[in-house]
Amino acid sequence: MGARQVIAAASIAAGFLVSSGTAFALTEADRALYAAAVKYCRNNPDRLVLNDEKKIFCFDGKVTEESDVSSLKALDYEGLFVVRSSGGSAIAAARIATLLEAMRATVVIYDYCLSACASFFFIAPART
Repeated sequence: MGARQVIAAASIAAGFLVSSGTAFALTEADRALYAAAVKYCRNNPDRLVLNDEKKIFCFDGKVTEESDVSSLKALDYEGLFVVRSSGGSAIAAARIATLLEAMRATVVIYDYCLSACASFFFIAPART
């Protein structure tokens, strides 16, 4: 995905958020929670992993039909989905995004979220 496509996807997502009236102010507690979740996921590079407490699901890698996200279903309701991805399959990303929305998961993006990641994971949840 080229830079123009990334900017276009981000603009669409931002427009969706603005038009839906959804806005969230981050508290220091939120920032600390998200930073701790990202730190945990940085220690699990190139993996899809659910932490022992079932509050953080790390998705680090390309979105593929073969991505084993079966443990995502065990993520606590309103848990954190921490993602770093260059994108991949739109069909697989849409399937994951549907789960995220149903679980009211908060998506925490670190480093980058491109292509299918930006198109689906960025806008699916109630909170990103």
